[in-house]
Amino acid sequence: MRGIAILAMMEIHAFAAWIAPEHRHGPVWVAARAIGSQAATAFLFLVGVSLALGLRAARDERDLAAFRVKTLKRGVGLLLAAHLFRVQELLLSGGQWSDVLRVDILNAIALSLALLAVVGASGARGAVRAAAAALLVVALTPLVARLPQPATPLYDYLYDGRQLVFPAFPFAAYALSGFAVGYLWARDTRAVWLWTAAVGVGLVVGCVVVQAYPAHYLALGAEHRIDPRYFGGHLGILLCLGAACRGLQPFANPARFGPVRQLGRTSLLAYWIHVNLCYGPLAWEKGLDLLNRASIPRALAWLAALVVLVLCCSVVRTRTLAHVRLNELFWKAIGLPLPARSTPRTARA
Repeated sequence: MRGIAILAMMEIHAFAAWIAPEHRHGPVWVAARAIGSQAATAFLFLVGVSLALGLRAARDERDLAAFRVKTLKRGVGLLLAAHLFRVQELLLSGGQWSDVLRVDILNAIALSLALLAVVGASGARGAVRAAAAALLVVALTPLVARLPQPATPLYDYLYDGRQLVFPAFPFAAYALSGFAVGYLWARDTRAVWLWTAAVGVGLVVGCVVVQAYPAHYLALGAEHRIDPRYFGGHLGILLCLGAACRGLQPFANPARFGPVRQLGRTSLLAYWIHVNLCYGPLAWEKGLDLLNRASIPRALAWLAALVVLVLCCSVVRTRTLAHVRLNELFWKAIGLPLPARSTPRTARA
């Protein structure tokens, strides 16, 4: 699922950066925007799922406390990495120093990790708590949208009326719901996956049906991604995708090379490379002349080349440079201790 999210993110970034304004219409453009809109929500959802699966190893309060500390450290490290990425992007591509504080998807993931470290707990209690918090975030988002917005980038962590970044309202709800769903997915029974698919289809169909009703009945006048129907539709698609991936799992051969799975293993590296290539100097007029100049067929051709390039870099990272612990180097560079790795329950036994 993380590999699919990377492909969706590469597609929407390439199209948003390269397609000329006169070509931004038609079924291909509409489909590209629809698919790409799932990328950020998928990443946040999977953050919650992975933490819920990781908590299965927490057998007592001491383990739970250590897991929370580890999660907080991961959030701090990812937040610093997000700002470091913005600094190098500024040095390579230019812009304003205020862009360094932009709340992009990495910042949203870091904030979600911190929130889950506080809210998350092992067992059914933690799943119910996370689900309730997700519903609360979705319900409060239209109200937060009506509050006065101070002109400071820090407020973007809470809400963004321009709908350009990924604030806690409503995007934290995806991570919280992922945590609740991950608790159920950890059981890995046939009934769980059938219910996952059924609820996912129900959410998608329900959001399509209520689309005919005026928005203010459901969202107090909210539009687009702060509308609860937006959250319900995206969550439904993620549930259907999860059930589909689990259904296809018996046909997968872990011993063979899987390109989508490979991209998912190095999602941060893939993000770092493709964003620089989509918006960086190489796409400018003196380079490939793609930035806001490409037709849809040309953009698709270059997108395919970009996917192959990122996949090759991913393979090199995991197979040739596997001994280079980039996370250890990063934690040492910022002067923080390396987060302790969690020990699976089977290993303890």
